[in-house]
Amino acid sequence: MKRHSYGILLLYALVLTGCATQRLLVEQQAARIAQLEDSLAVLRDSLAFYDYIDSGQYAQDLRSLYETIDRLRYELAVCRDGGLRLAVELADDLFAPASAVLTDRGRQRLDALARRLHQFPEHRIRIEGYTDNVPIGARLKDRFPSNWELAAARAAAVARYFIDVHGLNPERLEVVSYGPTHPIGPNDTAEGRRLNRRVVIRAMPPLRKIP
Repeated sequence: MKRHSYGILLLYALVLTGCATQRLLVEQQAARIAQLEDSLAVLRDSLAFYDYIDSGQYAQDLRSLYETIDRLRYELAVCRDGGLRLAVELADDLFAPASAVLTDRGRQRLDALARRLHQFPEHRIRIEGYTDNVPIGARLKDRFPSNWELAAARAAAVARYFIDVHGLNPERLEVVSYGPTHPIGPNDTAEGRRLNRRVVIRAMPPLRKIP
């Protein structure tokens, strides 16, 4: 059991650093496992330990620990990948130019995407906003001081649409702005800049409640 516990604790440490929103899950699971290990240590030194084995509870608890390891490995992999990517929508297909106002075409695209989001009822949904590296023009400076604010406003507009129109629980949604820091195309070409102006939607591991 001790060898397995080291692997579990290592996984918890990795999940904690790789996905901060899993902190509550990690702390609850770690406390639960530590309590179980303390109980096992006491039982090993008593005749009750053999009753514990004979009852089948030992095997059941050990199986539960292995299931915990498997689940955390999966969730760690998802966190490392930044979640399950459900969609990449170009900002030019969703918003009016240099704004965070959804167009009719943009709303139609989000309507189609919302049907897919309902296939992940227990997952958190993260909406990420990205821009190119062209500085915000003087006309828009008051509203969007930088590309960070523009990317955040666009991601928030998508979140609001999912909440207001499609009834998604706002507690499931996360809005993140990456501004111009994660380009996927060259910013020295019009096509590259168009690709960089985007909104990415991901399904993140659910926060599981401890029974």
